[in-house]
Amino acid sequence: MYFLVEYDRAAGRLDALRPFLDQVQAQEERLATELRHLQAGTDVEVVLLDAPDETALRRTHLRYFVPLPELARGRLDND
Repeated sequence: MYFLVEYDRAAGRLDALRPFLDQVQAQEERLATELRHLQAGTDVEVVLLDAPDETALRRTHLRYFVPLPELARGRLDND
């Protein structure tokens, strides 16, 4: 499964998480999303990640799901 992540760097928060089954569709959407943010001048990180499911993604890419201050304090779970 593929996950398109939109992460607002300035705010330190996840703006969108969209799952895709088809890799080509996911790549096309990533490109369109990234171009949209570039044209708007927003500081949003757009990434496409591959994981078996959302639970695995949350475990391997915690920084997108836990606010930065909590990560800095050492929070390692994602309740």
